[in-house]
Amino acid sequence: MNNIDLIDQFKTERPLYEEFSVAVYYLLESILTGDGYKYQMSSRIKELEKLEEKISRKKNEGKLYSHLAEIEDIVGLRIVFYFEAEKKKFLRKIKKEISRDLKVEEQKKKSGYEAIQIIATLGEERINLSEYKKFKDLKCEIQLTSILHHAWAEIEHDLIYKNGFGINNEKQILRYKKKMKKILTNYIQKASKEFDKIFVKIKT
Repeated sequence: MNNIDLIDQFKTERPLYEEFSVAVYYLLESILTGDGYKYQMSSRIKELEKLEEKISRKKNEGKLYSHLAEIEDIVGLRIVFYFEAEKKKFLRKIKKEISRDLKVEEQKKKSGYEAIQIIATLGEERINLSEYKKFKDLKCEIQLTSILHHAWAEIEHDLIYKNGFGINNEKQILRYKKKMKKILTNYIQKASKEFDKIFVKIKT
């Protein structure tokens, strides 16, 4: 299937992906609230322009999609936990509630940002339910991170990658990137670990 066919397919099937996004959102929300997690959650459908860019980029890299369902991140959700310790606990939970067949990757970027990225499809037990049958084979990307890492990443993205400083000097931008990484290492990561220690003590 060529790029144009995939884009036309997305335009046709977008309402289905929107339904899928809502279904997964409420499914995750029921787990999170039921177990008393402290969290923030957001969801999105990939924008048409970004989808076109991804399909073209993957084609240039030698990856050709034959069907829209092969693209794993058309639906994306992010769950931001108050504490790092809750990420892995929640991961164990969704393996039981959604599907054991999850693709899980721990993201540790050079900048120091950490998250767990999950590619998920709904498991057979849930797909066999009438309200979920239409979502068979659809995939979504779920990112789990902590509130400190998320806040730092948002600041870094706006100030450095979107050049919120309005700086044109490449050396100066690089210098600020190094300073941001130092802040993450010396303060954010340490604070996150200390918060986790307090959290574990309170819970036990």
